[in-house]
Amino acid sequence: NFNNSINYFIEEDSVIYIGISNFRDRRCGVTLKNIFNKAKYPKNIHIGINEQIHTEDDHIHCVKDFCQLTTNHASTNCKFADQIHYIIHSYLDSRGPGIGRYIEKTLMTDENFCMQIDSHVDVVQDWDSKLLSMWEKTNNEFAVLSTRLPDVSSLKKTGPIELPHLCLASFTSSGSVRSLQPRSIYLADKPVLAPLWSAGFSFSKCHMDKKVPYDPNFPFIFDGEEFARYIRLWTHGYDVYSPNELVLAHDYGDKLSSELPENLRQDPMNSNNNNIQYKIDPFAWIKKGLSADLSRLAYDEALNRLLLLIKGEGIKSSSDPAASLSILTGYGLGNKRTLDQFIEFTGVDVRNGI
Repeated sequence: NFNNSINYFIEEDSVIYIGISNFRDRRCGVTLKNIFNKAKYPKNIHIGINEQIHTEDDHIHCVKDFCQLTTNHASTNCKFADQIHYIIHSYLDSRGPGIGRYIEKTLMTDENFCMQIDSHVDVVQDWDSKLLSMWEKTNNEFAVLSTRLPDVSSLKKTGPIELPHLCLASFTSSGSVRSLQPRSIYLADKPVLAPLWSAGFSFSKCHMDKKVPYDPNFPFIFDGEEFARYIRLWTHGYDVYSPNELVLAHDYGDKLSSELPENLRQDPMNSNNNNIQYKIDPFAWIKKGLSADLSRLAYDEALNRLLLLIKGEGIKSSSDPAASLSILTGYGLGNKRTLDQFIEFTGVDVRNGI
């Protein structure tokens, strides 16, 4: 019921914003190196990083590590560094992936296309041109390319391969929704319409992030964060498509660390070094920075808000459901499609939990 035809764009003039929320990941510099070195139009790449580190002791610094990888000097002054903007804060202040993404999005400016990835990915040669071409094949201005990325080992394979397609979800014990393992698509000639969205890879026009901004009120939420954003995107008129070509891959097994120089290669997750910079917990945002009681209260408030969004009703907690619903203003469902249409399309009955 609305016009979704693609607005004309020129590939070589299209500027891509890449958002990364980095939680103490020493592979982030490798990701930046791969992005710039393999881009067809590297001068058209803008990167925004929410750098969550131990601000006093960490040896990890995404931009410095990138510069060291490309120039052998650990500085923030190297080729392409002026196209990278970042916010640094203590990991003790982190409150989960959704809020991390919200902070990262404040670094967007007037770019044409926006991509969201994790801090440990690799790409194929000319990845930017291939993504733009693939997005154009959807013939949909509101198209979003998104899926759970395959492992980086897939980049070494030759010939056609099966590609991930998110289409199954389940309810958690708390009532939120999480995606299950992806199924596969094979030899598709264009992107395939999908009923789920992944925060680990998302590529679209930037008006998506401006019209449907991240909700900053989901502290400590992990399960359900992606689905809550997807239900908002879909009801605002955005359609998710699984990529039909291998363009990006995710490092599930710490393979990218082999590209690091020796001084950055030590695995902080398994080191016996007692220095705090080596004692990195990837889920530290769950249990540090706040007392257990305050963390629990913040989580209950956020979960109540999430359930109000997807079901229209909350759970019993210290929250007032009516008050929580009232502050969804600006972060609620869209008016392009209804919740009933969403349930019919996805097969996920959020009202009845089936």
